[in-house]
Amino acid sequence: SRGLRDVYKRQVNKELSHMFVERLQLSPKERYEQFNRRYPGLINRVKLKYVAAFLGISIYTLSRVRAKK
Repeated sequence: SRGLRDVYKRQVNKELSHMFVERLQLSPKERYEQFNRRYPGLINRVKLKYVAAFLGISIYTLSRVRAKK
């Protein structure tokens, strides 16, 4: 139905806006920690290059952030 589609579009837009703001405001370490809280266990099932791309950081930065834990 059209109403449900509109609700879904608004929710997706809200989530994308939130992610964009987080990229601007949070450090790579904070983004990584947020990712682990939001998607527990996913880090072990997805290639790190995809996680880095999702977080908007390089694979090298992701590696350094993970090593500091």
